[in-house]
Amino acid sequence: MNENDTEMKNKLFQFDWSAFNIVAGIKFALAILVMVLLTTFTEFNFLIILIAAFLAWLTDVPGTTRNRAIGMVIFGAAGVATLWLAAVVFSNVLWFTIAMFVVAFLFTLPMALSQRGYMVGWVTILWFFSIAPMTGSGDVTSIMWDLLIGVGIVVLITLLWPAGIGPYGSAQAPDSADAGGVEDNVFVLVYALTVAVVMAITVFIGLNLFTVGAVWVANGAFFVLGPSTKQSWAHGIERAVVVVLGVFVGLLLIQLIDSTLILTLVVLFFATMALSALNAGYAVSIGSYTAGMTMIWAVQGLDVGRLNSSERILAEGLAIGLAIGATAFLQWWSQHRKVKNFVEAEIAT
Repeated sequence: MNENDTEMKNKLFQFDWSAFNIVAGIKFALAILVMVLLTTFTEFNFLIILIAAFLAWLTDVPGTTRNRAIGMVIFGAAGVATLWLAAVVFSNVLWFTIAMFVVAFLFTLPMALSQRGYMVGWVTILWFFSIAPMTGSGDVTSIMWDLLIGVGIVVLITLLWPAGIGPYGSAQAPDSADAGGVEDNVFVLVYALTVAVVMAITVFIGLNLFTVGAVWVANGAFFVLGPSTKQSWAHGIERAVVVVLGVFVGLLLIQLIDSTLILTLVVLFFATMALSALNAGYAVSIGSYTAGMTMIWAVQGLDVGRLNSSERILAEGLAIGLAIGATAFLQWWSQHRKVKNFVEAEIAT
């Protein structure tokens, strides 16, 4: 990486059109087509399959086709386990808070293995708190099959089109992202504990102190923290701004669009944009994902009214503030331990 590249990476709200990955968008569009055809003639849930496929694709960091597919399969297995865990503990605030701590801690630790391990871990954390509300009213077994179908579609397309570009760029990087992780175990342990404490506090805030739900309070904190191997309080603020903006845009579109079909198509657009822009501008990618998830709540028939409440804004503000503080600590911690990054990450931060 030359000096100009480094300077660009450090700029806030940067967007590099040359890194805009339209091929990743096309691949995901093909996956969406398969999902539409499948769910048109079955009772499977299109939106849950969409979420599962999207998260599986986020594990597709550069590497061998075999390792790319294995990463997706591991996410599928971890997703099933955390889905059952969410269903068991979601109705109890204390147990769900403890479960969030355990899931966040255990699934951040794979940063000691590789970039792929880190991404598999982080999308599992995101799946855990995002899907939890759906376990309360839905059939957990059905959600499990939706998850496996979504992951299976992405694995199948990856195997059939191995040279297709993934969301992070080239399908095969010169230096594989499966190469070694952080050798400083103390750094990894404190990093994982920090993430776990933040995520546990945020779901407790959402479920107990303000009763607005865990998802959006946790979502804000989650994306402020990363996933990023190079923590920076300034970039934490950048990510906080786009998370809030994403919710606002999603709520605005819900108000403007009466048709469920059109709203679903808009969700698909934002999902595709989130993947295509992942390396071009991380802020745009996060904002697109958050806007899409906001609209998914409306399409699923969940209570969107809570997202407009002053309680939700205050709760999310507290969570985001906590996460920004955590990014500042992790920035200091990485400098103190002299850890720059554990792999040469493709993700623009």
